[in-house]
Amino acid sequence: LAWAYAKLGEHDIPLLAAISAEALKKIEFFDPQNIVNMAWAMAKLAVLDLPLLDAISAASIARLSKFHGQNISNTAWACAMFQYNNEPLMTALSAQALPTIKQFNAQDLGNTAWAFAALLLHDGPLMAAIAAESIQRLEELQPQNVTNLAWACAKLEMADIPLFDAWGAAAMWMMVDFNPQNLANTSWAIAAICYHHVPLLEAISEASLLLMTKFLLQELSNIAWSYAHFSYHDVPLLKSISAEAMARIEELDAQDLANIAWSGATLG
Repeated sequence: LAWAYAKLGEHDIPLLAAISAEALKKIEFFDPQNIVNMAWAMAKLAVLDLPLLDAISAASIARLSKFHGQNISNTAWACAMFQYNNEPLMTALSAQALPTIKQFNAQDLGNTAWAFAALLLHDGPLMAAIAAESIQRLEELQPQNVTNLAWACAKLEMADIPLFDAWGAAAMWMMVDFNPQNLANTSWAIAAICYHHVPLLEAISEASLLLMTKFLLQELSNIAWSYAHFSYHDVPLLKSISAEAMARIEELDAQDLANIAWSGATLG
């Protein structure tokens, strides 16, 4: 029931509270899929219930040998959405992921990497395994999977050049399907680890110009910062960002203002 409401985006707070209370009583009888569905649903609907999360964590650890790739990635994703860093659970999820990594699909790989990075968990063996497997599965990756992997590596300061070479090539041929968030996160990621890939920067610029009015201001700020970080003078892109920022100047927060001003000053 909770999964269905989350899938539909229905925030029936009294019902969800009742479901949480009942789930807490019966969690010991849940099978792995029930446990994961409950965690995913509560995270999707942003219903934070710490006692239930603690119970889900304990139940997940007890049944972890039966978790498959999607179970692992969805549980990790739910924890990250709540910034719920349960060390025993995350350690157990990592231990279960390593020998089963080939069961993960492209979305599982991207979501797991994103979750560990969002929680700032520097799990070298797990990230290396995800990186290696994602290189083997490039044709399966979608834009969100690619940007999640890149963002995670950059967030954890993991400069895996073979991964970024492969990921950069994949990003180039799927750039037409990138949305503003994908473009902003991609530019931020390559700048954060100093991966200077001129064809990729050119492709990001071309795609960004077509979607300029659809960007959030923070996304534009991140793109401007990234290009300035590389001292990459893309005049049409920067002029377009400046014009869009001017049109929405009252919406800019302090960090976005500072990033755009710094970028403009850096690139002259």
